[in-house]
Order: sequence, then structure tokens, then C-alpha cells
Amino acid sequence: MNLKRINIVATLLIIAIITLPFNDLPHFHDILRELSYEGSAYPMLIAIGLFFWGSLFQKRDIPKHISFWFLCFFIMWIIISGVLNIPTIVVNFTKGRSGFEKFLFQLILLAIMISSSLIIYHVMKNNWGISGVYIFRKCVLGSFLVASIVGIVDIFHLAGEKWASDLLLLTNPLIHNFPEILLYRLRSVSGEPSWFGMYMAFTFPWVFSFLLTEKRHRVLFLLLVLFALVMAYFTRSRISYITIIIELIIFIVVLLAKAGRRVRRGAIYVIGAVVVCSLIVMFASVEEPVEKITNLVSTLITSQQGEEFYMSNVSRFGSQQTAYNIGLDHPIIGVGFGQYGFYMPYYLPDYAYNNPEIIIYASFLDNTAWAPAHGLFARLLAEIGFIGLALFVMIWATFLWSCWSTYRVLNKINPGLSSIGLALILSTLGVLMVGFTADTFRFFGYWFTLAVGWYYFETPRLLKKEAGMLTVRET
Repeated sequence: MNLKRINIVATLLIIAIITLPFNDLPHFHDILRELSYEGSAYPMLIAIGLFFWGSLFQKRDIPKHISFWFLCFFIMWIIISGVLNIPTIVVNFTKGRSGFEKFLFQLILLAIMISSSLIIYHVMKNNWGISGVYIFRKCVLGSFLVASIVGIVDIFHLAGEKWASDLLLLTNPLIHNFPEILLYRLRSVSGEPSWFGMYMAFTFPWVFSFLLTEKRHRVLFLLLVLFALVMAYFTRSRISYITIIIELIIFIVVLLAKAGRRVRRGAIYVIGAVVVCSLIVMFASVEEPVEKITNLVSTLITSQQGEEFYMSNVSRFGSQQTAYNIGLDHPIIGVGFGQYGFYMPYYLPDYAYNNPEIIIYASFLDNTAWAPAHGLFARLLAEIGFIGLALFVMIWATFLWSCWSTYRVLNKINPGLSSIGLALILSTLGVLMVGFTADTFRFFGYWFTLAVGWYYFETPRLLKKEAGMLTVRET
């Protein structure tokens, strides 16, 4: 593929990363189906077309990492499961959609996502070089800044500023499939506050990592981290709270464990500033903020009727238990990729039957919402059985192990790249936690993470190979 085309593809990938938080776009639904909601999909589809057209008869770079081979086995098992379930897949029909259509489109969606990972890996290896992980991080920062601009408007709207509400009414139809403004929660450019929480689970570690490597602009990045916490707070998203708190705690523990006395003292100052400023913002903006957060997180397990989020919990846990019931009834090959919605009405637990959301999901009527499993791991168990779920877990288990191993190696020879590794580890944990609340493969955070990791694992070898020619950099 010629240099000009490579540069075009690289530019499209940068745009795809920056548009990651846009996940509820109202355009081209009839053509792209569920993929049309994702802002990253549009530049990525063009990049995929240019890349494969330009390299049709050329050698392509394939990651050598074991997680890639587990991914290949995972795809093979999905196909095997589909073939063995074909007698039921071809007769499945509900909500105006057939089982074969659902299987085919989900397979195409997965192929597009994997192609995205391979293209990013190829560009990082052949075009961006050793600076690729830094370029990626800057692109993630760009996406965060875009989301922050709309997030600021959201916060002013929540504070009762009419100009902000009017501006949202004007812009929402351009970026939201459901353009109504939310009265009590922040969603920025994402479709729902919880979806923005998914994006933050992926993004927050990358933004925080700038604090570790940027010395000249540390105050600026401290402010960005603080604003990230503020936006997460106003989403009132339970998964956002839990994920970011866990990421922040791990960041602090790892940094303090490896730091010398001077660095440890500086880290304590930074952490103290983050905590104090966050508390000031919380107490200044909301009455009884600690009680509100405690109550909100406790609603994850509430079982009392009439309590806030009770009906949402019943829907979520009921959908996941339904998936487990299907998986236990079809433990080896599952019911087929994309087939959960066809079986869902017949495996519901008793306590979920009267839930309003469940009633809509279980309906056979056209144009009603498709039934989600509300958890990727639960969905995989139902659709491709324990073997498929185990393969998916092995993808990420081997990936995380190599993240940690590479981080330890680079921690001794290149502090800047080791900080990138720490961000990669926590971002990976963040997207995996998303898998306990959302069941979609179209979240590009999974596939961006894999691509960056596959290239990051090669950096120790590249540094040794180019020893004496590289300048160790931090930004």
C-alpha cells in the first residue's frame, strides 16, 4: 500500500479514536444498523476499505501475541457453534428479525471490530513506530476534550442555566438518537449517562497518565483529571463510580509502591490535591453528596420495591440470570451467536416477569426494543457456551498478563513507556468491567485496547534493537 494511502488511513484512525464517545448518532440506521450509532464506525469503515483494497495482494502484519490466537480460536468457535445450531437459527424469528439475519449481522459486526484492531496495529507498527502509543494517548486525550466541551454545557444546564439548555436542544438532534435533554444527569456526547460511564472507564487511565509524564503542564492535566471526576460524578452512573474509583485506587497503590521517598511525597501532594478539590466541587454543587453517592452505589444490590433503581436492577439482573439459564441449558455450544433475544422470553426468572422493561424485551411485536443480556460475559455463555466464554476470558487473561510483564520490563529502562503500560492495564480492567453491565461488541474501546496492547508488547524488543538510536522520551 502506497505511503499516501497509509497516511489517509492513519488520519482516519485518529478521527475514529477522537469520535469514540459518540455512541448514539441518529444517522444511516437503515444502512449500518446498530453500527450506525457509533461515531468511530464511520471513519473506521472507510479506513478498512482503503486498507484492504490497498493491501489485497500484499503481506499484512499479524500480531504474534497469544491473545490474538485465542481471538482466532474464539471466532472459529462462534462459527462452529453457529453451524451446529443452524437448524434452530434458521427458524428463529421475533420482532421482525430472523435468527439467520441476526447471526450474520453480528458476525459481520465482529469482523469489522477485529479488522479495526488489526489496522490500528499495522499503522502503529509501520507508520507511527515507537511513538505510536504516545500518538494513541494524545488521540484519546483529544476525544476527552471533545466530550468535556459538551460536558461543560451539560453541567451548566444541570445548574439551571437557560442558555445551556437551549444550546443542548439545538445540538442534541445532530448527535443523539434521543435528543431530549436530561434533567438530572450528564451524558455529554454519549447516548446515556451509563454509556458515557463506559467511555470514561476506557479513557480515565489515559488522561491520568499525563500526570505521570508531563512535568511542564502538570497543573493543566491535574485540572483535566479533576474535571473527569466531576463529569463522572454528574453522570450518576453506578458503573462509572465503581470503575473510576477502582482505577484510581490501583493507580495510587502502584505509584506509591514503586516510588522513592521524594516521588512518593510528590505523589501524596498530587493525590491530596485531587481529593480535596473533588470534595470541594461535590459539596459546593450538591446537597449531601456523600449520602447521595453511598445511596446510589447501594442501589446496585437493592431488592426493596419502591426504592430508586429497583426496577432497573430487576431488569439488569433478570436479563443476566436469563442468559445464565440459557447457558446452563445449552452448556457446550450455546444457542448460537446473536440468538439470546429469541430465547429470552422462555428462560426468564419468576421475579422478572412483571418488570416494565422486561415486558418490552420479551414482546414479540415488531419495533419493540431488542432484548439485551445486560452483560457481555452472560451473553457469551448463553450464545456460545462455556467453551466460547472460556476462550474469550483467555484472550484477556493472556493480554493482561503480558501488559503487566511488559510494564515491569519497561519500568527499568523507560519510565515514560512504563506509565503508558500502567494506563493500558487500568484501561483494560475498565473495559472488562463494562462487560458486566453491557453486552455489545460494538464498543470500540475493546478493540482499540487490543491493538495498542499488541504493539506495546513489542516495545522492549524495539528499544533494545534501536539502542543508541532512540531518545527516551516522556511525552
